Amino acid sequence: MGRNQLFKIIPDKSFIIKLLNLYGIDDFEDTRFFTKYDLETLHTLDKLKEIDNKLHTYYLPCKSKIYLKDITIKRCIVILRHFLKIQKYTLFSKEKFIDGKKTTVYQLIPLNKGITTITPTEKKITLSFE
Repeated sequence: MGRNQLFKIIPDKSFIIKLLNLYGIDDFEDTRFFTKYDLETLHTLDKLKEIDNKLHTYYLPCKSKIYLKDITIKRCIVILRHFLKIQKYTLFSKEKFIDGKKTTVYQLIPLNKGITTITPTEKKITLSFE
């Protein structure tokens, strides 16, 4: 098996599910959306700091200095993405207007699930200027 570029110990699925719980996600089948505001409400940042030692056991020392020092809400998302990638999942993100504010919403999706975009069908349009 090849070496991982982020982790010295590959996190197991049960730890990643516990990590997901800190983000308000039940398990890998949970398709709810969440925002950075939700993470603030759930105190995800504080909870990550509480398990800081456990996170350090997984990350390579050079990577833990980058990702686990001065954790912010934005970095919470990055950390979750790192752990999800091990289980072949990622966070799909898109911008939405919620209460008149542009907000990024996140959703857990399998890596092999392609993002489907709807492309308009081609129609010939004739413009005439008279």
